[in-house]
Amino acid sequence: MSLLAGSDWHGRIYSGGWTEGTGGTRAVVSPSTGAEIGTIGLASAADVTAAAAAAAEAQRGWAALPYNERAAVLRRAGDLWHANAEEITDWLMRETGAIGPFGGFQIMTSAEECYEAAALASAPYGELLRSSSPRLSMSRRVPVGVVGVISPFNVPTILSIRAVAPALALGNAVILKPDPRTSVSGGAVLAEIFAAAGLPDGVWELVAKATSKNPAERFRNAKEMAEVLREPSFPEAEFDQMRKLQITSIDSAKSEPQTLGQVESRRLLNPYERGDIRYTSTLAESVEALQKVTLADIKKFHADFVGASNGELAIVGDFDTAEVEKEVGVMSI
Repeated sequence: MSLLAGSDWHGRIYSGGWTEGTGGTRAVVSPSTGAEIGTIGLASAADVTAAAAAAAEAQRGWAALPYNERAAVLRRAGDLWHANAEEITDWLMRETGAIGPFGGFQIMTSAEECYEAAALASAPYGELLRSSSPRLSMSRRVPVGVVGVISPFNVPTILSIRAVAPALALGNAVILKPDPRTSVSGGAVLAEIFAAAGLPDGVWELVAKATSKNPAERFRNAKEMAEVLREPSFPEAEFDQMRKLQITSIDSAKSEPQTLGQVESRRLLNPYERGDIRYTSTLAESVEALQKVTLADIKKFHADFVGASNGELAIVGDFDTAEVEKEVGVMSI
């Protein structure tokens, strides 16, 4: 059975199935002949927002599935790469200019990425941490939620699947933005493979997006970007949690000979006085410093050394100067 021939992918994006995007379309052109061999759909900002919301909703159910069910989807995906090798190789040759053997290499590697990712689903997802105090300390890895993947045009199947497959196996949803030049082999092929493998709707989203030729279009949200850079959020609860994690990690290392040896070696080899930037703190001193630091200290450090109080912008190419100045000007507000 053909993977793409009977599909509705032409001129569409993949969000809960193939659907019309509101960003227009783009011709799929063979680099070797210049011939148009298909059409892909392009996503608008609204499409991406909707895809992210759908992925966030679907991710919870996907992460809640038993690990062996997620692993089974990844194994079936690996089998589908091999089952459709001839068709995928044909697309790789026509869309990317790859020679046949290199196409075969991409398919073999992409299948292996799925098999390896399937094994991740059953791997231990936590560990017990050593503690000098009479308590049980443990860490647990949990899915981050929705993972965004931007893949390049060269070796499109491998450079897409190597990020997509592990994220899916561990319970995340994925939004993939392939390069517009290779959106079939680096995007549509993956969409059809995971659909055939039984991946639930919404867990996988494909949103190809063409780059605007007018740089002004890239600054439509410049004011919001400026706010993020200049007025970042510092949630107190997150700060307290991060500090506790750091202290717990240091406490657990106090009984580790290797860690203690490394610290003492650095202190002997770099005998600087406390207060010198090159001074090596003891573990106890590190805990003391973490206990004393405040959220106000973090905010001040960010403002002095990290925040974007000023910057320079360079644009090269054919663009409307007045339009760019208008859009970028809001960043100075």
